[in-house]
Amino acid sequence: MRTRYRIGGLIALALAAAPPSPGLAAAPGARTLCLANETVLYSGRFARALGSVCLAGERLHYRYGPPGHPEIDIASNDDWSNVHFGQVRGGGGGYQYHVRFTAGAWNYVIFEGAQGNLTAAPGRRWSGIYVGRDARQGTTLAPRGRAIIAEGWADRLREHAPRSRLEDESLEEVRDGPWDAWF
Repeated sequence: MRTRYRIGGLIALALAAAPPSPGLAAAPGARTLCLANETVLYSGRFARALGSVCLAGERLHYRYGPPGHPEIDIASNDDWSNVHFGQVRGGGGGYQYHVRFTAGAWNYVIFEGAQGNLTAAPGRRWSGIYVGRDARQGTTLAPRGRAIIAEGWADRLREHAPRSRLEDESLEEVRDGPWDAWF
Protein backbone atom coordinates (compact mmCIF):
# COMPACT_ATOMS: atom_id res chain seq x y z
CA MET A 1 0.00 0.00 0.00
CA ARG A 2 1.26 3.46 -0.81
CA THR A 3 2.26 5.83 1.92
CA ARG A 4 -0.03 8.84 1.86
CA TYR A 5 1.24 12.30 2.69
CA ARG A 6 -0.78 15.35 3.48
CA ILE A 7 -1.78 16.72 0.13
CA GLY A 8 -1.00 20.32 1.02
CA GLY A 9 2.55 19.56 2.14
CA LEU A 10 3.40 17.44 -0.88
CA ILE A 11 1.88 19.92 -3.32
CA ALA A 12 3.82 22.73 -1.65
CA LEU A 13 7.05 20.76 -2.05
CA ALA A 14 6.20 19.99 -5.66
CA LEU A 15 5.41 23.64 -6.36
CA ALA A 16 8.78 24.66 -5.00
CA ALA A 17 10.51 22.19 -7.34
CA ALA A 18 8.42 22.97 -10.44
CA PRO A 19 9.33 25.52 -13.07
CA PRO A 20 7.58 28.85 -12.57
CA SER A 21 4.46 29.52 -14.58
CA PRO A 22 4.73 32.27 -17.18
CA GLY A 23 1.44 33.72 -15.94
CA LEU A 24 -0.90 32.06 -18.41
CA ALA A 25 -4.43 33.31 -18.14
CA ALA A 26 -7.62 31.38 -18.63
CA ALA A 27 -11.11 32.63 -18.00
CA PRO A 28 -12.05 32.62 -14.30
CA GLY A 29 -14.43 29.74 -13.61
CA ALA A 30 -12.96 27.79 -16.52
CA ARG A 31 -12.86 24.01 -16.32
CA THR A 32 -9.38 23.80 -17.82
CA LEU A 33 -6.01 25.53 -17.76
CA CYS A 34 -5.55 24.94 -21.49
CA LEU A 35 -5.44 28.02 -23.67
CA ALA A 36 -7.94 28.73 -26.44
CA ASN A 37 -5.57 27.46 -29.17
CA GLU A 38 -4.73 24.22 -27.30
CA THR A 39 -6.46 20.84 -27.30
CA VAL A 40 -7.67 19.65 -23.90
CA LEU A 41 -6.59 16.03 -23.37
CA TYR A 42 -7.42 15.96 -19.65
CA SER A 43 -8.73 18.44 -17.13
CA GLY A 44 -10.08 17.94 -13.63
CA ARG A 45 -10.96 20.08 -10.63
CA PHE A 46 -9.02 19.30 -7.44
CA ALA A 47 -10.13 21.24 -4.34
CA ARG A 48 -9.29 24.85 -5.31
CA ALA A 49 -7.14 23.97 -8.30
CA LEU A 50 -7.39 22.58 -11.80
CA GLY A 51 -5.06 20.00 -13.33
CA SER A 52 -4.86 19.93 -17.13
CA VAL A 53 -2.92 18.22 -19.90
CA CYS A 54 -2.93 20.38 -23.02
CA LEU A 55 -1.66 19.76 -26.53
CA ALA A 56 -0.27 22.83 -28.30
CA GLY A 57 1.00 21.80 -31.72
CA GLU A 58 3.90 19.44 -31.05
CA ARG A 59 4.23 20.53 -27.40
CA LEU A 60 2.48 18.89 -24.46
CA HIS A 61 1.78 20.82 -21.23
CA TYR A 62 0.86 19.80 -17.70
CA ARG A 63 -0.59 22.68 -15.70
CA TYR A 64 -1.84 22.77 -12.14
CA GLY A 65 -3.18 25.61 -10.02
CA PRO A 66 -6.11 27.95 -9.49
CA PRO A 67 -8.31 28.72 -12.49
CA GLY A 68 -6.59 31.31 -14.66
CA HIS A 69 -3.32 31.20 -12.68
CA PRO A 70 -1.44 27.88 -12.94
CA GLU A 71 1.30 27.48 -10.34
CA ILE A 72 2.88 24.60 -12.27
CA ASP A 73 3.41 24.60 -16.03
CA ILE A 74 5.60 21.82 -17.31
CA ALA A 75 6.03 21.78 -21.08
CA SER A 76 7.44 18.82 -22.93
CA ASN A 77 11.07 19.22 -23.94
CA ASP A 78 11.63 19.44 -27.71
CA ASP A 79 12.42 15.71 -27.73
CA TRP A 80 9.76 14.93 -25.09
CA SER A 81 12.45 13.37 -22.88
CA ASN A 82 10.53 14.55 -19.80
CA VAL A 83 7.31 12.80 -20.91
CA HIS A 84 6.53 9.10 -20.53
CA PHE A 85 3.44 7.12 -21.44
CA GLY A 86 2.13 4.01 -19.72
CA GLN A 87 -0.72 1.60 -19.97
CA VAL A 88 -1.83 -1.32 -17.83
CA ARG A 89 -4.40 -3.95 -18.80
CA GLY A 90 -6.53 -5.80 -16.30
CA GLY A 91 -9.07 -8.59 -16.15
CA GLY A 92 -12.07 -8.50 -18.43
CA GLY A 93 -10.96 -5.51 -20.45
CA GLY A 94 -9.99 -3.21 -17.60
CA TYR A 95 -7.30 -0.66 -18.35
CA GLN A 96 -5.44 2.40 -17.19
CA TYR A 97 -3.50 4.92 -19.30
CA HIS A 98 -1.18 7.54 -17.89
CA VAL A 99 1.17 10.27 -18.99
CA ARG A 100 4.06 11.13 -16.65
CA PHE A 101 5.85 14.48 -16.69
CA THR A 102 9.17 14.85 -14.87
CA ALA A 103 10.56 18.08 -13.46
CA GLY A 104 13.76 17.60 -11.50
CA ALA A 105 13.14 14.89 -8.90
CA TRP A 106 9.34 15.23 -9.13
CA ASN A 107 6.92 13.15 -11.17
CA TYR A 108 3.42 14.26 -12.14
CA VAL A 109 1.31 11.34 -13.38
CA ILE A 110 -2.07 12.07 -14.96
CA PHE A 111 -4.12 8.89 -15.35
CA GLU A 112 -7.51 7.52 -16.34
CA GLY A 113 -8.92 4.03 -16.45
CA ALA A 114 -11.90 1.72 -16.27
CA GLN A 115 -12.57 -1.52 -14.43
CA GLY A 116 -13.07 -4.66 -16.52
CA ASN A 117 -15.88 -7.20 -16.63
CA LEU A 118 -14.14 -9.48 -14.11
CA THR A 119 -14.21 -6.88 -11.32
CA ALA A 120 -16.84 -6.03 -8.71
CA ALA A 121 -17.71 -2.78 -10.54
CA PRO A 122 -17.45 -3.37 -14.31
CA GLY A 123 -17.18 -0.18 -16.32
CA ARG A 124 -16.45 2.04 -13.30
CA ARG A 125 -14.15 4.82 -14.48
CA TRP A 126 -11.58 6.79 -12.51
CA SER A 127 -8.92 9.39 -13.11
CA GLY A 128 -6.61 11.66 -11.19
CA ILE A 129 -3.12 12.96 -10.62
CA TYR A 130 -0.32 11.27 -8.71
CA VAL A 131 2.53 13.47 -7.44
CA GLY A 132 5.70 12.01 -5.99
CA ARG A 133 9.42 11.48 -6.24
CA ASP A 134 8.83 7.79 -6.95
CA ALA A 135 5.92 5.46 -7.66
CA ARG A 136 5.65 4.21 -4.06
CA GLN A 137 5.60 7.34 -1.92
CA GLY A 138 3.42 10.14 -3.15
CA THR A 139 -0.08 11.51 -3.17
CA THR A 140 -2.98 10.68 -5.42
CA LEU A 141 -5.48 13.44 -6.06
CA ALA A 142 -8.99 12.47 -7.22
CA PRO A 143 -10.96 15.05 -9.16
CA ARG A 144 -14.14 16.53 -7.77
CA GLY A 145 -16.85 15.48 -10.15
CA ARG A 146 -16.21 14.18 -13.64
CA ALA A 147 -12.96 15.15 -15.35
CA ILE A 148 -12.81 16.21 -18.98
CA ILE A 149 -11.06 13.40 -20.85
CA ALA A 150 -10.69 13.69 -24.61
CA GLU A 151 -11.81 10.64 -26.52
CA GLY A 152 -8.75 8.75 -27.69
CA TRP A 153 -6.42 11.06 -25.74
CA ALA A 154 -3.69 8.41 -25.54
CA ASP A 155 -3.70 7.99 -29.32
CA ARG A 156 -3.65 11.76 -29.83
CA LEU A 157 -0.68 12.06 -27.51
CA ARG A 158 1.21 9.45 -29.53
CA GLU A 159 0.30 11.14 -32.84
CA HIS A 160 2.12 14.29 -31.70
CA ALA A 161 5.10 12.70 -29.94
CA PRO A 162 8.46 12.92 -31.70
CA ARG A 163 8.84 10.03 -34.15
CA SER A 164 12.23 9.12 -32.63
CA ARG A 165 10.61 8.50 -29.20
CA LEU A 166 8.02 6.23 -30.82
CA GLU A 167 10.52 4.31 -32.94
CA ASP A 168 12.92 3.53 -30.11
CA GLU A 169 9.99 2.99 -27.71
CA SER A 170 11.50 5.37 -25.15
CA LEU A 171 8.15 7.16 -24.74
CA GLU A 172 6.76 3.98 -23.16
CA GLU A 173 7.26 3.21 -19.49
CA VAL A 174 9.69 0.33 -18.89
CA ARG A 175 7.71 -2.91 -18.73
CA ASP A 176 7.60 -4.15 -15.13
CA GLY A 177 9.51 -1.00 -14.15
CA PRO A 178 8.58 1.25 -11.22
CA TRP A 179 6.13 3.36 -13.27
CA ASP A 180 4.41 0.38 -14.91
CA ALA A 181 1.71 0.54 -12.25
CA TRP A 182 -1.91 1.20 -11.36
CA PHE A 183 -2.53 4.62 -9.82
